[in-house]
Amino acid sequence: RTNILLIGVDASDSYTHHADSVILLTYGMFSGSVSIISVPRDSLVNDPKRGAIKLTEVYTYSYPWGGKQKACADLVRTVSAMFSLRIPYYCQIDYDGFIKLVDYFGGVDLQVKKRMRYADREAGLKIDLYPGFQHLDGSESIEFVRFRKDKLGDLGRVQRQQYFLASFAKQVKKKVGLSDLPAVSREVFKAVNTNMSLTETLRLARRLHKMDLSQIITFSTPGGDA
Repeated sequence: RTNILLIGVDASDSYTHHADSVILLTYGMFSGSVSIISVPRDSLVNDPKRGAIKLTEVYTYSYPWGGKQKACADLVRTVSAMFSLRIPYYCQIDYDGFIKLVDYFGGVDLQVKKRMRYADREAGLKIDLYPGFQHLDGSESIEFVRFRKDKLGDLGRVQRQQYFLASFAKQVKKKVGLSDLPAVSREVFKAVNTNMSLTETLRLARRLHKMDLSQIITFSTPGGDA
């Protein structure tokens, strides 16, 4: 199996940065199975220097001293230890990159199950979505995956992120042919920060395109909302 850590970060230019989403994507080249494993951002992990800290803080503490690359590498090492699993690759994306990527593929059709309304002026966040099956563009999609102001808190957000990723992947596959993959891979490569080369990104895209994405397995590790 090949394992890739997907890291969604906030777009803050302040001293602190946060890994809002930590998702392990694992796929079997021969079995054709794809799994999305979410790790709640507030899960407690052991840091050699600081003791018990939240998973999101691994990224926060590493960023000032080494930037995105070190912060991502430290997060990969932490999650690898949690799963006792080798994770050779990571793909990190911020809010702007996420919006651009969703818009590049023409948005996504989703079922919004509840009214989502929340505003945080200081963070520049405004979420205003109504229930129902609808087409979301990039800006609306970021609202969908960021919302957590309900009874389930961050765990509810994790479920929506998994639903979004599975739906988005299946819809992109329908739109993109094999001949389109080189151009698509270049666009994805520009939107993310990754330790994968462009050649490896294209190879991954070709493998995923051949798989049955209708059978994506999603689950979360145990964790709380702090």
